[in-house]
Amino acid sequence: WYQRRVRGKTSGRGNLAMNINPDDGHVFGYTRGWAEGEQVGKEEEALTKDFLDSAVWEEPAEYIAIARHQNGTLDAVKVFRFTHWGQSLLTRFGLRKMNPGRQIVTDGGPIQEEVDGAAQNLKDDPIFSVDGDLAFNWAYGNNGARIVLTGGHLSEAHVNDDNTHGLGNDFACIPLQNKTAQ
Repeated sequence: WYQRRVRGKTSGRGNLAMNINPDDGHVFGYTRGWAEGEQVGKEEEALTKDFLDSAVWEEPAEYIAIARHQNGTLDAVKVFRFTHWGQSLLTRFGLRKMNPGRQIVTDGGPIQEEVDGAAQNLKDDPIFSVDGDLAFNWAYGNNGARIVLTGGHLSEAHVNDDNTHGLGNDFACIPLQNKTAQ
């Protein structure tokens, strides 16, 4: 994802806040990395392995872009404008926002969406196969997803059905406390 800085000289440009690679052996599930904002990975491997830039994670943001890439080639992107400006991703995903969680953080859907005609497996993608607004910290039962879209299936808070899918999923966790289940 890319976060546009509000302050400083980077206006109009994006800054890489996080990259999730499901095949690199590191797990960016619900309970790992998001709430603390600690640095993960190296900048030179930022687009090939899991990565979190702690400095960007703390910057206030007006926009967020979720980009999908395969083997280093961008094949899809959605850009959203936050309804509440001036908050960092650390604030948005931090411990204070997890209980009760379930915040809808954009309004009106993506302001930009691009999908390459050669992109594959879009029907299974929890971001690019679904419409709607972004919701953060979607806790339900003993499960959680850090980023979901409101156009997809959103389980009720008390339902433990493992059916809400997005980015940063954990099944069998304690989402309101950011802990893994024992």
